[in-house]
Amino acid sequence: MSESIGEDRLAEKYFRLIVEASPNAVLIADETGKMLLVNTQAEIMFGYDRDEMIGQPVEMLIPMRFRGEHPEHVARYMQCPSARAMGGGRDLRAVRKDGTEFPVEVGLNPVETEEGLMVLSSIIDITQRKIAEDALRSSEASLRSALQKLKAQTGQLEEANESLSQYAYVVSHDIKAPLRAIRNYSDFLQEDLAETLKEEQSEYLHGLAESVDQCEHLVNDLLLLSRIERRENDLEAIELGKFLSDLVASLQLPGDVEVSLAAEWPSLRADAVLLRQIFQNLLLNAVKFNQSAVKRVELGCASDSAAHVIHVRDNGIGIEPRHQEQIFRVFQRLHGNDKYEGTGIGLAIVKKAVTKLGGTIRVESEAEKGSTFFLTFPATLSGTQP
Repeated sequence: MSESIGEDRLAEKYFRLIVEASPNAVLIADETGKMLLVNTQAEIMFGYDRDEMIGQPVEMLIPMRFRGEHPEHVARYMQCPSARAMGGGRDLRAVRKDGTEFPVEVGLNPVETEEGLMVLSSIIDITQRKIAEDALRSSEASLRSALQKLKAQTGQLEEANESLSQYAYVVSHDIKAPLRAIRNYSDFLQEDLAETLKEEQSEYLHGLAESVDQCEHLVNDLLLLSRIERRENDLEAIELGKFLSDLVASLQLPGDVEVSLAAEWPSLRADAVLLRQIFQNLLLNAVKFNQSAVKRVELGCASDSAAHVIHVRDNGIGIEPRHQEQIFRVFQRLHGNDKYEGTGIGLAIVKKAVTKLGGTIRVESEAEKGSTFFLTFPATLSGTQP
C-alpha cells in the first residue's frame, strides 16, 4: 500500500514538474472551473501571483463581458470532455490583472484523478500572430488594389499602344504616296533636262533621289514595325535548321561572308514571317557592321526542357557596353548614315518579333571583337507541342 502511495506521489511530482516546465501558460481547474494549479508562465502572462489565482474561478481571466456565459461552456464541456481547442472558431480573449485584454488560443485536455475529473488548459498569447495576420490582410488588400490599378493602367497602355500603332500605320502609309511623287518628278527632271543640266544641278537631283530612297526605307520599316505589333501569330511547325539554311541561301550574301550553322536544331512552332524578320535582320547586321577581311557569322542553339537558346555570333565591329541596351530602341543609331546605311529600326523590329513569339533577346559584345545575340524561346514553342 505504502509502495503505491509512493508511486502516486512520485507521479504527481513529475506531473507538476512537467506543467511547470511548459513554455505555455498552463492551469488546471476542477469540474466547476476553480483553478487548482498554475505554472510560472501563467503568472507572467496574466500578471497575478500564483496565490492570487489558486482557488479562484477561471472567469477572473476572462473579460467581464464574457464571464456570464462561461460557466455554461464549462458545464457543456464536462458533459463530453475531450482533448480539443477551446472556442470552436471564435476569437478568444483573455484579461490581465491590469485590465488589458489580449487574444489567446486555448487547448483543453481532460485529466482523470482520484479527486475527480479535472481540465488542463494550455494557453498561448497570440497577439503577435494577430498583428502579423492583420498586417498580412492589409498587405493583401493593398496588393489587390495595386493589381487592380495596374490592370486598369495596362488596359489603358494597351489601348494607347494600339492607337499609336494604328496612327503609325496610317501616317506611314499616307507618306508613301507623296514620296513616290517626289521621286517621279525627280526622275522626270533628270530625264527631260539631262542635256542642259549643269553638274551641280545633277548632283542636287541625285541627292534628292537618295533622300527619297532613305525616307521610303524608313517608312517601310515603320510599316513593318507597326504590322508586327498588329499581327496575329500564324503558328506552324518549323524545322529551324532547314529554315535558317534556306534563309541564308536566299540572302545571296557577298563572297567574303562565311556563315556556319550548327548540326543540331530544334523544331519550333512559330510564325515563319516573324522568324524571317528576326534572323534576316541579325544576319544582315552581322555582315553590314563588319570590317573583317572574312566576315564570319555563326548560328547555334542550346536546348533543355525549359528553353531553346539560339545565338548569332559575328566577328564584326562590336558594340560598347554603354550602347547595348539602346540598340533595340527605335531610331537608335550608333553611326552616321554616311558610314553605315540604315534606318535605326532593324533591331527594334527584331526585339518586337521575338517578344511577339514569347521570347527574349540580349547581346554580349565588345568593341572591335564582335557581337553575340542570344534569343531565348520557351520550350513550349517546340514543334512537337500541340
